[in-house]
Amino acid sequence: MKWQKKLRGQPFLFWVSSHMSIWSQILFNLAVIVNLIVAFFYPFDTGSLIWAVMLLSAAVAITLPKPSGIRTLVMTVILRLICSAGPQPTLMLLGTATVVLKGVHLLSIMGNAGTFQRSVRQICTDTEIVYHVVHLIFCFLGLGPHPFFFSVLLFDVV
Repeated sequence: MKWQKKLRGQPFLFWVSSHMSIWSQILFNLAVIVNLIVAFFYPFDTGSLIWAVMLLSAAVAITLPKPSGIRTLVMTVILRLICSAGPQPTLMLLGTATVVLKGVHLLSIMGNAGTFQRSVRQICTDTEIVYHVVHLIFCFLGLGPHPFFFSVLLFDVV
């Protein structure tokens, strides 16, 4: 209760913490999209790009229900970005968005749990925080050494 009172005194941290589930949903959707791009377009040649874009857009239009119009819009924008900029720059853009959103999500988890009031030892032994820090590390590894590191982000499904 004391932490929640202090948390309300910090407007940005309170806002980030109160939207924790939204950050989680956005991150999961980004992880799926990033892995679809890697699966369909690796090793990133653009020769068969037009056919793949047609099949993906048809699948999105047929399988998603009407209330997810925002998701369809996002997928359309991403597919258009793949066509105009290519799969690798699109992957880097989405990977960067994943890193930023994962940082915000981690901040919201730490804010809700009152982590800023704990010792470093308590923070390092908190399994939820360690899990999300490792998740953030794999986001960075997907951007840097190899995009296959993004596949680890799908462990959220498990």
